[in-house]
Amino acid sequence: NATWSGYIENSLKTFIADLIYKNNGISIMSAYAARTGSDVTKNEDYHIGTSFNSQIGYLFDNSFEVAARFTMVRKAINSVLKSNNEYTIGVSKYIVGHALKIQSDISRIETLNRDSECKWKCNSKKRIIFLTVL
Repeated sequence: NATWSGYIENSLKTFIADLIYKNNGISIMSAYAARTGSDVTKNEDYHIGTSFNSQIGYLFDNSFEVAARFTMVRKAINSVLKSNNEYTIGVSKYIVGHALKIQSDISRIETLNRDSECKWKCNSKKRIIFLTVL
């Protein structure tokens, strides 16, 4: 099926569904994604498989937010993805409404393979968002 310059003709299909709910400081988010493809065994650079992500959080009146998140990735055969589970707890502080946010989280990542391994990851982020009102 090669046509020109190493291009491989195939058929990738992606399905994504998500849900978001926010009310009185509580936020719940879930997302599911699946990608399949034909003729992908000829090139192992495809990210095919399934994933699920779910998060629950609470925003306090003092603009601090706590959140817990679970992410699951399951690779398909011949995919470059790694199957893993990730558990995350995060804290955020909104400085100027939602225009400036300082965020930190810690995650436990379980890589699921023959040599199962676990590792910890810490993140600290600063995010500046410019909002305009028309």
